Amino acid sequence: HVRDIVPGIQEMCELHRGTSPTPGAIRELTFDINKRGYLLLLGLRTHRDWVVLRPQALRAAITSLTHTFRYTVADITGEFDGEEETASVDMEERNGPARFVCAEADLILICGSASLKGVRSIVNCRNDALRHGAEAARILPVITRAPRTRRARAEILAALEEFSRAEDALPPVFLPTIRGMEAIHAVAGPLPKQLISSITQPVCALLGNAEVEAKRAEHRGERLAPGSLNIGQSAAG
Repeated sequence: HVRDIVPGIQEMCELHRGTSPTPGAIRELTFDINKRGYLLLLGLRTHRDWVVLRPQALRAAITSLTHTFRYTVADITGEFDGEEETASVDMEERNGPARFVCAEADLILICGSASLKGVRSIVNCRNDALRHGAEAARILPVITRAPRTRRARAEILAALEEFSRAEDALPPVFLPTIRGMEAIHAVAGPLPKQLISSITQPVCALLGNAEVEAKRAEHRGERLAPGSLNIGQSAAG
């Protein structure tokens, strides 16, 4: 018997049932991974525990996380089907975390190996995300254990472009093979700089563009329809 490690996402959702917790209360439910410089909120303890995540509390919890931290990274599945696609409310609630994050995220990273299966999985997941409403310009494919030769990388790029359903799809990021990664993960040690720089540079660039666009939209405000302010119109009666 392996004891459960708490707290996690279940407790975070429970905290949001009928209340609005403070940022301090949010942080108390996370674990400090100080060697890597981030706080970690544990996920579901078992796959079947999705039944305790009520949709409204889940959305409130994710929203609180994004308001508490400058960057919030969610590790989700690639299953976005809901009631409309499956005629099942249970299926929509089971896929609730992935559906909500996919719809709200500033950037979506879809990871897969450089193998035939990995590339196909990226293509399928990206197309599913597009059907769920995600924009192609915020979906970044990530190829792990990438080949070193330009020819092999060009073949992967061509395959992604051929089966993409969007003209403005982002090109993939290629991550090199790093030896000893399992040992590093086992002790939650610092990740190799080579791996970090390969992924953080394109991610920061894309997130920077998203923040700029958000600020511009905020300053622009919403456009008003002609006559909506009733300026220059006399009162009836």
